[in-house]
Amino acid sequence: MVRNFKLLREKYLNSKAKMAQFRYFHEKMKSYSIHEDKKNNLKELEIGCGVTPMKDNYPNIISSDIEKSPYADLVIDAVNLPFEVKSIRTIYAVNCFHHISDKRKFLEESFRVLQDYGKLIILEPSFSLFSLIVYPFLFKNEIYNIFSSISQLKTIDPMKGANQAASFICFKKYPKIFLKGCGLKIQKIEHCTNSFAYIFSGGINFKELLPFKIIKRMMNIKFLSSFFSLHWIIVLEKE
Repeated sequence: MVRNFKLLREKYLNSKAKMAQFRYFHEKMKSYSIHEDKKNNLKELEIGCGVTPMKDNYPNIISSDIEKSPYADLVIDAVNLPFEVKSIRTIYAVNCFHHISDKRKFLEESFRVLQDYGKLIILEPSFSLFSLIVYPFLFKNEIYNIFSSISQLKTIDPMKGANQAASFICFKKYPKIFLKGCGLKIQKIEHCTNSFAYIFSGGINFKELLPFKIIKRMMNIKFLSSFFSLHWIIVLEKE
């Protein structure tokens, strides 16, 4: 499945509501990163930037994608990172962890290139009542199956057959098995509070359903966020 980067980017840039959702995601994720050490001057890397690269809001972050894209600085497969040992301060992955072919190998590569106490910060579809209702019917080429095993999460085509519940399975259902010996530990899992705003913005792929002036009032609804979230942020730290 080939993504139409130009069309999706135009839809994104022409929608204040869509841009606000990813600004929220980017700011939340950046807030968990390690503060810049001017002495070491290590880089920050985004995996799977798509058409919403974090460098839109944080220009110093290196953007990458598995496909050639006008919005990616580098073409990178997340299971084979082209960086030296301990050369990266933070790795970000926005809505792409479930697409990665070998998720355990990605963690091993992240451990290799991250500095000591470096962070891997992942934004993914969450596990919630709202997610159970929405995600199984959202995309034809993806599933949301919380009953899959870790071995069933491997993908051949990054844009086909991905299980959007992968982060739940890896980090909530089987964390001891998945993380064993990888050198990374879970520091925090936080539900995002913009689920209703995200739905009415149409996300990246769908049409905006309400005017932005209404959507922006839904950006931070904290009431029962663990039940109504659509995304969560998982912060892993190198031990």
